Formats: sequence, C-alpha cells, structure tokens
Amino acid sequence: MEIREILKSLREKHHLTQKQLAERVMVTRQAVSRWENGETQPNSDTLELLSKEFNVSINTLLGSPRILVCKCCGMLLNEDDLISHEPDGSFNENYCKWCYADGKLLEESEDNKEDENTDFFYEALLSNVENIIPQDDDWFAPLIGDWDFDYYDGLENKEPRHVVGEWIFRKILEGSIVEDMFICPSRKERKIHPQDDGEYGVAIRKYNFEEHCYNMVYSTKDYMIHVDWKKEGDNLVGYVVEIPSNRFIFSDMDSKTFQWTNIQLLENGKIKTLSKIIARRKNKSF
Repeated sequence: MEIREILKSLREKHHLTQKQLAERVMVTRQAVSRWENGETQPNSDTLELLSKEFNVSINTLLGSPRILVCKCCGMLLNEDDLISHEPDGSFNENYCKWCYADGKLLEESEDNKEDENTDFFYEALLSNVENIIPQDDDWFAPLIGDWDFDYYDGLENKEPRHVVGEWIFRKILEGSIVEDMFICPSRKERKIHPQDDGEYGVAIRKYNFEEHCYNMVYSTKDYMIHVDWKKEGDNLVGYVVEIPSNRFIFSDMDSKTFQWTNIQLLENGKIKTLSKIIARRKNKSF
C-alpha cells in the first residue's frame, strides 16, 4: 500500500475525520486531504506524531520499505508489536522491545551472562542485515533470535525423555547466511541435569539462488551432515543427504513459538517420529 492509502485506512480505523486528525497532529485539514490524495507527504516531525497517534511505526506508515532488524539480538522486526518504544511512547526502530526499554538497552540477567565467550562469538559474526535473500524466500527470518525449548525423544515409551535446551539463530555475512547454535541441554540445564549424549552443534544455512532452497551443513564435534531445506506449504522440510529416510520439519512458526520434528520414513510407508522440539522465544529477565 502507498502512504496515502495507509494514512486514510488508519484514520478511518480510528474513526477520525480529516479535521480531527489534523488537530491532533497540528496541521490543517487541507494538509491531511493532500496526503490522502497523494499530492504531498507528511514531514519527519509529523510522521512521528502520526506514529504516536496510530501506535504504528514510521516504517509501517511508509509502507514498510525497510527490513527492520534489532541491532542488539538480530531479531526480525516484522511486526510493530515487536518494536521497542522510547519513554515518550514513540517507536525506536533500531531495537526489539526485549532489548530496549525506558530509553536504554536492557542488560542481560546473570543466567544469560554465564557464558560470555559464546555471546561474544556470535555477536562478532553478526553483520548488518541487507536484503540479499529474496524476501519471499527468507523462510528462516521468523526464527532469528534466541529461543528456549523442550526436547522430547523416546516417544514410543510410556515416559519419553524430556530435556530443556536453547537454540540461537543469527544472520551473518551481510544477511546472506543463517547460522544457528543448538545447545541441548541448555547452558544452565547441563549444570543441573547433564546428559551423556547431550548435543551441541552449529549449522550454516546458505541460500541457493538457482534452486530457491537452502543448503545446510550441521556439525557437532562428533559428526557432520548436509541438509537441503525446501518449503512445503507452511512447513520447512529438511532432507538429510546422508540419511535419505530422515526429514527435519519446522512447523507452526510465528514470532513467539515454533515446532521442530525429526521423522523417519519406514519401508512399510509409515512415518516414525524420532524426536520433537517445542520452542518459545526467550523472555529475558532484567
């Protein structure tokens, strides 16, 4: 939508006349009319007032011409309710609401500071995100950020094993690659409930422009696999090159949760679920 259409739609949604809106942002009714006719556009000061009035970001008012990413954690800010605010109520489009509030960056809790070397590692690799991956194929964008998860395996048993873990996703190399760090059990949990077969790995997902998919390399200290990711409906399906009968599936993805499943295709045509993950975006404690 163009800015003239967005402004008119927001005004009508808030049941305001052109005169009423003009009074609230300190312009004339004729100025509002010219905006909605596409003759002129609000200046930067007026855009800030309109942003506060309608509680939407300036980027949304302008038709979302920019891809907004939190400069602290790398989270994709594709919804206004994810964007931080200044003390006066205006949007700060540089940070998510979990990293910035009350006019300052929020410090991490002691639990999140316990492994600073890891934090420095992935922050050093993080680059400013440019629109290198085509927007329609930027499938992993909703996952960018830090996640806690519940991992389950041995699902055929009466009491499946449950392990608490964490998963960290970042875009690197000017946004051309999605990197993630898989930590199971989590850094905190492994001190309390260590697992002999705990898994700690790193994945690199490179967008394939020719085939419109992602080629991934995943490695732990013990093994390495290659996975080709394709979009099938609303799900992301990973085909394991070394084990053709195995699939990894991301499903039910939004800004706050996602699910991951590891399945095996059996010779009789049935599907066996080997393990699954239910993830939720980290709620940082400050």
